[in-house]
Amino acid sequence: MSADYIYAATAAKYGDPLGPTFDMLRRMKSCREIIESASRPIENLDNRLTFDGFRAWYLERAGLLGE
Repeated sequence: MSADYIYAATAAKYGDPLGPTFDMLRRMKSCREIIESASRPIENLDNRLTFDGFRAWYLERAGLLGE
């Protein structure tokens, strides 16, 4: 999958293509929780980055969505 799609999916989830900032995370988690979650792989990444999601993103980007 295109890195651009991954950035778009991340921006859709967090409002930023690079993901949540430390300040954003600190509003919800302790420093220990942030460190612990950063040390684990993302669970169910396949559910977040799907072929259908990629297809819709690609078609929209190519101006073909809805045709």
